Amino acid sequence: MHSKNQMRDLKVLVQKVYGSPLHYGNECKRLSDSILKHSNEYISYQTLRRFFGFIKTTQPATIHTLNILSRYCGYNNYEDYLAQISKEKSNETDFVKLIFTIPLRKELDQNFHAVCRRVAEVLYNNLELFYSNRTFLAKSSNGQVFFYERYAFFDYLNKDGYRIGLSEYQKYKNNIGADVYVKTLFLFGDYLKGDKIKEIKISSKESVEDLHHNLQARLLGIRILLKKENLKSLIQNINDSLKHLSKINTDEEKIKIVFPKFIICEHLLLVGAYEEIYEIIQMTQNYMPREKTVSLNATGLVELFWLFECICLFKMGKVNEAISNFNIFNSLLIDFNVQKYYTIWYLILKEQLVGISKTDQQQMNDLIAETKFYKMKEIYKNF
Repeated sequence: MHSKNQMRDLKVLVQKVYGSPLHYGNECKRLSDSILKHSNEYISYQTLRRFFGFIKTTQPATIHTLNILSRYCGYNNYEDYLAQISKEKSNETDFVKLIFTIPLRKELDQNFHAVCRRVAEVLYNNLELFYSNRTFLAKSSNGQVFFYERYAFFDYLNKDGYRIGLSEYQKYKNNIGADVYVKTLFLFGDYLKGDKIKEIKISSKESVEDLHHNLQARLLGIRILLKKENLKSLIQNINDSLKHLSKINTDEEKIKIVFPKFIICEHLLLVGAYEEIYEIIQMTQNYMPREKTVSLNATGLVELFWLFECICLFKMGKVNEAISNFNIFNSLLIDFNVQKYYTIWYLILKEQLVGISKTDQQQMNDLIAETKFYKMKEIYKNF
């Protein structure tokens, strides 16, 4: 008996070798011709339609079919394909473990940060690999900090497999910071799904004040979603805190100052507090300049502030200025771990400013369905 994952992976590989995804059953005729041409072996058009699910069947693919498809993909047969894939996956897991067990001599080692970022991106794009490593990453001190904490997969907040990983991180980190971090992420995902959320209760005021400023911002964000925060006082407090800061020069220091403000804006966006977001953006200009001169790990942050400002300008009636800014906005620079979520926002705004195609509309619908961010349907309708 072949597992669903094995069949899924072989289907993906066959389409890669063929050079084009199969969207319709009649495309299997050309695939059959390609297999005959390159492998000198024949699989019928109907057999391929059944294998790729265009014809419903309760019968599994025969070993004869699997052998031909495996040879088409460059393996000796299906058994060889399974053995090689298993070896490749084992190597990938070993590589992930190797990276996150490297002894870190200094926290601001940018080379190490860059490598961890790249591995996180690989795991984001290969959830099966993440699932096989999530417990290791949750137990590893480097994995806790440089994977779970640095690169929260916002797009997957409503995937059970990712939530299991976050819960394991919470269990093994075992402190109030991890508890707040995971609970606020879960609540953010629940809110986007359209579920009711409740405020997180912290045992003492002192413990809240001791939390990292990013975690304090996340707690504040939940209060914003619950509409329990006085927004005028919030803006004044942010303004006062920035006034007391001396001039800073390094990108790392800028990010530490700006990121909590970004978290707050992220939540304000969902409750339509556009004027407040615009004020915060203007306050933080000295710390997050428009020029793409900051380090690579902040590039996506700059771009998202730019998107926030475009949205605010449009909602504040400054349409021409919004269009001007939108035309130089690069959606490809949105950070990988929030790419799906903010692409939805990008497409909502795009429709209002320049219009969207049927393909754009379908992409937005697909992204909402994939992420289960059903709240975005309501936002889109009322935007």
